[in-house]
Amino acid sequence: MTSVSASRPVAGLALLLALPAIAFAQFTQPAGSPYTTGTNPSSVAVGDFNRDGYQDIVIANRGYSNLTILFGNGGGGFTPAPYSPVATGQGPTSVAVADFNGDGLPDLVIANADGGSLTILLGSKLLGFAPAAGSPFVYPVNASPWFVTVGDFNGDGKMDIATADSGSHTVTVLLGNGLGGFSNAPGSPVAMPGGGYPWSLAVSDFNKDGAKDLAVASHYGPSSSNSDLNLTVLLGDGSGRFTTALGSPFATGSFNNGVVAGDFNGDGIPDLAAADGSVDVFLGNGSGGFSPATGSPYSTGLPSSLIAADFNGDGNLDLATANESNSNMTLLQGDGKGNFTVAGSTPLPSSATYVMATGDFNGDGKPDLAIVSTNDNNLTILLNGSGSSGGGPAPAAPGNFKAGESLAHPQTQINLYWQDNSNNEAGFAIFRSLDFGATYTLLATVGANVTFYADQRLTPLTGYYYYVKSFNAAGASAASNPDWTFTADTTVTAGPTPAAPSNVRAGQSSVNPSSQINVYWQDNAVDEAGFQIFRSTDGVNFTQIGTVPASATTYMNVTEYQDAGLPSNTVYYYYVKAYNSTGASAPSNIDWTVTAY
Repeated sequence: MTSVSASRPVAGLALLLALPAIAFAQFTQPAGSPYTTGTNPSSVAVGDFNRDGYQDIVIANRGYSNLTILFGNGGGGFTPAPYSPVATGQGPTSVAVADFNGDGLPDLVIANADGGSLTILLGSKLLGFAPAAGSPFVYPVNASPWFVTVGDFNGDGKMDIATADSGSHTVTVLLGNGLGGFSNAPGSPVAMPGGGYPWSLAVSDFNKDGAKDLAVASHYGPSSSNSDLNLTVLLGDGSGRFTTALGSPFATGSFNNGVVAGDFNGDGIPDLAAADGSVDVFLGNGSGGFSPATGSPYSTGLPSSLIAADFNGDGNLDLATANESNSNMTLLQGDGKGNFTVAGSTPLPSSATYVMATGDFNGDGKPDLAIVSTNDNNLTILLNGSGSSGGGPAPAAPGNFKAGESLAHPQTQINLYWQDNSNNEAGFAIFRSLDFGATYTLLATVGANVTFYADQRLTPLTGYYYYVKSFNAAGASAASNPDWTFTADTTVTAGPTPAAPSNVRAGQSSVNPSSQINVYWQDNAVDEAGFQIFRSTDGVNFTQIGTVPASATTYMNVTEYQDAGLPSNTVYYYYVKAYNSTGASAPSNIDWTVTAY
């Protein structure tokens, strides 16, 4: 199992996508589900809030005017965060996750429909969330921001916000300053044509001009005479200004609860699906126009929420709906050509209106579902049990996966390393997330025995999340551990290299003493972007094994790195360097320890 540097973004992709898949994904509830939430939970989102590599959940409780934060254990189970619940504005109806202040940690934005405001909560590694300066952002009277989403709408690399304001028949766009503050975009708020009631938003580039656009689902049409004109496309010009696309709004069902974007027919152009009494699918033409797909609409049973993901692992986007009238979740399996087939339903333990989010809650690389019931005040977790039906064993999952900035190109490249634990793989598939580990997409594949990949041409000062799978003709392995880092900031003026860390200490993990060593050091710099960790088995020849961002520094400037997946009864030596855009510091002192028997 040799370590080879390789970069083959498409090599092996056909093999991976041709792997056998079952007819449809099957979902089951893990032990502990459903979980109790606050009163009238109206929104759910996913992110890694405590930075342990496992996906967590945030729920907006409209009745209690607060958030429930649940920490995931990596096996599909959840426990309340020690600081949960978290206060919001009055009547929160939507929550979204993004990094608003550029520190690499997930932050939250909450639309408070009843209070007419927007709450911005900045995340920290240890202390939960705190309001940003200027939060809450107060809307005009009766605006009622009902739904919130995020995206870079003016192309400056900083996360912005868009809200669907059902009370004022508008969409508000707020541009971020990169510090957690926001101001109105030019032309905001944007009036809905004819005065529709916007209810949900989807972000994509519908006319392929490189600027983010918005799809707006309205709960009712603009007037009684055209109550089915419920889907509007707003085209962005890259400055944060939006205009209505030609042909918008266009007809859907009369009660549009949600909209999602994705490429459903494989032509590279974003399409749309809307939950509007049934499921309507619209294929994009690449200029901001849409037409109904053949076979659309699809009946599922009054869907109140809609999610697009590849649930059965065949490389095509599927649709999942949570249905009010049937109290179940229905899967519509996509064929990659714009057609869908009802592939099964899963009963839900509760009733009434549902809201869904997707994430990988048990670390197997398959999209699972988190579903809140607004009337029954609970959260249901559905784990995806889809898998390969091919002959022969699938390979073992890779281990000890690490992501770190490239020293040569820290602003635009992240280097990925992993341990090859199998002897029958055909290659490895690298997956990447741009939303704090909530959703992952296939990035590239590399050949057998390769244990390195360089992800290039990235955006500076941006967080990226990764995991890797091995695969062969029988199927793909479970996912490796996830890891993340962020690219450096191009705006930093070159200066001296940071001061070297000191007081490095290596010790066995109290939880996994035979397979994990925890490395601690003193942070002596004020200008570092992060730290590089080096390891040796002989105390002479050292290899960099990972990086830790500067934001990981904790109380009294002590920083930690966890080196996991090690063999027992083995001696390891470590030292650490601080680095910034200028270069790396001198090495720290060397310390060593041995893993337990």
